[in-house]
Amino acid sequence: MEETDDGNAHWHVSRGIPVAFIISMLIYAIAQTATAAWFASSMAYRVEAVERAQIQAAPQGERLTRVEEKLVAVQTGIADIKSILQQPKPAR
Repeated sequence: MEETDDGNAHWHVSRGIPVAFIISMLIYAIAQTATAAWFASSMAYRVEAVERAQIQAAPQGERLTRVEEKLVAVQTGIADIKSILQQPKPAR
């Protein structure tokens, strides 16, 4: 290695590096890139599946809200009926 004016080392590739090493490093880099792409695509598929499930669940949430409102109205009606039935009967 030779030092340059700014203090950084100058890198160079010599002919002593085996071709098999260069090829194996290229294959390794391609495999890593392919694995990262596969992982990203599988995550995109999972996110898409979750989004589809949320879209389908939205109408069910609205229906559940309406059912809860109707239940509150029925409970209020039942309470009114109970209060009417518990009133003392007028004497004749």
